[in-house]
Amino acid sequence: MPRKKNDYYPDLCRFMSYTHHGDLTHYPPDTTPIFSNAALIALTPKDVVKYFNFLVYGNPEPTQNELPKYIQKYTVQYKKKAISSYMPHHGEWNTTTNHGNPTRDKSVLQMIARMGKFQTRNQGKPSQVKRDLTMPEFKLTMELLDSDCNNFTLLKWGAAARTRFHMISRGDCAHHIQTNNFSQHPRFDFALQTKLNWSKNVRDERDCPFQIVLGAMKTAFCMLLSLAVYLEVRFSTFGTDSKFLFMEDYSRDLPDEEVADNPAPLLANKAYSKKVTSMVFQSARFIAIAAVTAGKVGMHSIRKCATTFAKRMGALQDDMDVRGRWKGDKGSRVSTRYINPEQPYVDAMTCGLLCVDGAIKYKFKEGAHVGPAFFAEHVCPNINKFFPASSKMAETLGPALLWGCFEPTIASQRIPDWLVKKVKDAFEDCRPEGWETGVNPIERVKVSIYKVGELLCIEELPTGADNGGGPAQHQQQPQVMANDQAIAMLHNMNMRLGHLEELVASAHGNMKQELQQQLSHLNRNISQVQLLAPTQRAAGTGTGNTVGPICPTAAQLGRPKCLHTLWVEYTHGIGGNKPAKDFTSGEKGKCKQKYYRRKVFWDIVSTLVNAGYGAPAAVDKVYHQYGRDSSVTHVLNCLLDDRKRYRGNGGCHPVFHIGRRVPLARRQMNYLPQTQAQRAHPQQNTMRRYMIEQRAAPTQALRTLPLANLHANAAATIRVEHRDGVATRQLADI
Repeated sequence: MPRKKNDYYPDLCRFMSYTHHGDLTHYPPDTTPIFSNAALIALTPKDVVKYFNFLVYGNPEPTQNELPKYIQKYTVQYKKKAISSYMPHHGEWNTTTNHGNPTRDKSVLQMIARMGKFQTRNQGKPSQVKRDLTMPEFKLTMELLDSDCNNFTLLKWGAAARTRFHMISRGDCAHHIQTNNFSQHPRFDFALQTKLNWSKNVRDERDCPFQIVLGAMKTAFCMLLSLAVYLEVRFSTFGTDSKFLFMEDYSRDLPDEEVADNPAPLLANKAYSKKVTSMVFQSARFIAIAAVTAGKVGMHSIRKCATTFAKRMGALQDDMDVRGRWKGDKGSRVSTRYINPEQPYVDAMTCGLLCVDGAIKYKFKEGAHVGPAFFAEHVCPNINKFFPASSKMAETLGPALLWGCFEPTIASQRIPDWLVKKVKDAFEDCRPEGWETGVNPIERVKVSIYKVGELLCIEELPTGADNGGGPAQHQQQPQVMANDQAIAMLHNMNMRLGHLEELVASAHGNMKQELQQQLSHLNRNISQVQLLAPTQRAAGTGTGNTVGPICPTAAQLGRPKCLHTLWVEYTHGIGGNKPAKDFTSGEKGKCKQKYYRRKVFWDIVSTLVNAGYGAPAAVDKVYHQYGRDSSVTHVLNCLLDDRKRYRGNGGCHPVFHIGRRVPLARRQMNYLPQTQAQRAHPQQNTMRRYMIEQRAAPTQALRTLPLANLHANAAATIRVEHRDGVATRQLADI
């Protein structure tokens, strides 16, 4: 199945044009069909290197010290990725079979590495990387975009820039936000929630959770006020037939192949970028401020500005990853896919840091409340008409718009005159009795973001008392500011303590595992050392002898982990215990079973040591017979089995036999080897034993006959020489 055309296809067309015809325009991307697999398989690494050299140096075969002239390393890496995505084979290039992905050959990687060397030395084409906007530069950007409130285009692009800053969003992601994704937060009626389901890293629904939107004390950064003005003006001017947030109209007659990749948001993003670049970045005021900081700026600098500002305000990198919907690289921890990406507290804390001068809520002043129906019918009627009733968007955005209409500075610079007049007249018609005309019924209150357990909590911060103005109020302002700073510092400390708790909890398991490994290595090393501690000293008696007399150690058997330690236990003792070879009968009886099982091993090693083996060599001989990886228990079981199996060989395996073996016929037979079947029939065993004893009787007589003849001859000689009866009787007795 051929691949579908995407943003990488123009780079492939330019590469194929140069490879086949020596130019870059022979295959137009719009009219050229997908290249066949045969044409792609015929490509080689030499074709890729020549194409990249032509783009970088202007020469397919540059000299050794020629500097890059036209593009930089990162551009070549992007083009390499674009070409590689269309290759039929994705494995590394095999130089023997000429098969694989030609962009993954060593020659291509060496060419890119050579470019990186020159780029590091600041040689060749200058860097085009865009830096982040500073806060003075971003404030100037907002000021220029808000310069004409009656210009709907500037009103829209100002809302787009605030959305990008508040959501840490890319330009195309912000312009793909669907309008109906906004709704009132389910727990906090003064906040909104939305999701960016067209973000770069979104692959499934889990990657785009709902994120909170809060108001900011600094009006130039308040997204609630900006959205309220923009949406009400847009719906009242262009109607409510709109799907995307920053588009005035939406065509429902698109063909099926264009529904997935609708070009309208991308065109809107290009218009937005062009307008901001020409009106802001190329203005004299902006150039004067930007000259202080080195580096170039671009549209992506707004997202970098938000990230840098949140970091400087105390946010951790993981918090910014949650707010900005970033993911780790390939090969990251597997647990990432099991962690719920919706982190309400982390997202809200980062959102609060992005609210310059603090997060706020808009609410009615005491005695000015007129009810939620007022916002739906008079303040935000068009917003209420577009969004469903369950979203309660008019109740959330209405207080922000009402506050702005009664603030002289905001009303004159940020809101059209017709909208200000309509809202003020509507409030005058239904304002409560006793509320003065022209007084702002809405106040802004700072909020505190914290958590209890896993529950996100947002509460109002206490404010200073209002004494009606005058010197007393001005004297309280520094105190209020100091209190706000102290509260902000406390919440910042609380946030950091929470992160420290998470880090300690996650590191506890790693520390425990590492400690267990170190203890295992230590025990393994100690087991190879002979612990020469057969005795111990008693405690001092208080008579000045603090050392104390030497007393016998305890007669106990330990738990050796290897045969070398088991032999040390027999000869010297381990852990300060008495050597097993010095146990008395009573001490052996206290650990009868252990001593019985271990004595088989001790006897074999003692025999080998007496025959000339060293103790380590004797133990290794046992290991060699029963397996180097065998446990002590397994070796002892095998020795006990061999003692029964090789009774005729002294109760040990023939490997451990020392000296020449005596033939069976010349040994005194004092037992009968029995099999398992013979033990089941004791009568047959008795009869068989009797028959063997009868066969062995003549052999025993012949073996004792020479000694009997010697005794007889001696007795006869003494009887001849001495005729004394007493001597004869004594010899006879002998």
